[in-house]
Amino acid sequence: MEVMLQDETTDTRKFLQVAADELSDATDPRLIAALRLVARSYRAQSVEAADDLVELTLRTAIQEAEGRPEEISLFNWLSAIMARYRK
Repeated sequence: MEVMLQDETTDTRKFLQVAADELSDATDPRLIAALRLVARSYRAQSVEAADDLVELTLRTAIQEAEGRPEEISLFNWLSAIMARYRK
């Protein structure tokens, strides 16, 4: 599952693809950076609103951690949670 952003650059696409494919360590700072990029696309590029969305996503993930499917990457799972709140 590749996350697509409006007006994204090639570098952004590459970064998000790496996130989708490789980031499985919750302590990797690239994971949060990738989530912030996705959140900014959902929140009209507002940094504060995007950060609130990332926080909400991570809080939800903590509550739902036991139900995480093993076959999905951490980034894709978190992105799916975030998409539920994107309004």
